[in-house]
Amino acid sequence: MIVNKVLPRFFSHICDVPLSATDAAGVLYFGRLFDLCHSAYEAALRAGAKPLRAYLTGEIILPIVRCEAQFKQPIYCSDSLRIDLSLGDLKDSSFQIHYHLYGVTGGDLLCAIAMTHHVCIDRHSRQRSSLPPELVAMLTASI
Repeated sequence: MIVNKVLPRFFSHICDVPLSATDAAGVLYFGRLFDLCHSAYEAALRAGAKPLRAYLTGEIILPIVRCEAQFKQPIYCSDSLRIDLSLGDLKDSSFQIHYHLYGVTGGDLLCAIAMTHHVCIDRHSRQRSSLPPELVAMLTASI
């Protein structure tokens, strides 16, 4: 299956912005946005059919080869966020996840968007490998 557009969300994750993720002004430090996104991605994997540890110790690995982000509003220490994950491009051995971060403290205000591009590779040969069927099922659950 090849998908080349952003689909409806397949997972939502709620989190609070910790003080350690902010700068001296109490605003989310730009690099820490990806920590929040990756925590949401890990939560989605944990909620899937295969245990998260299996992705860390199995025959395949899913490194991120590209990422981008754009802030729409400041994100402050202790803000509650809802992070919606949506599938972007899906190919035989790669996929993109789009993240929409909403501040839920004062309503659903879009605060940031981000994207990570993952490639599936064989742990030993480091060559591209097909995505596992259970991962594809999780990513395409909203289709």
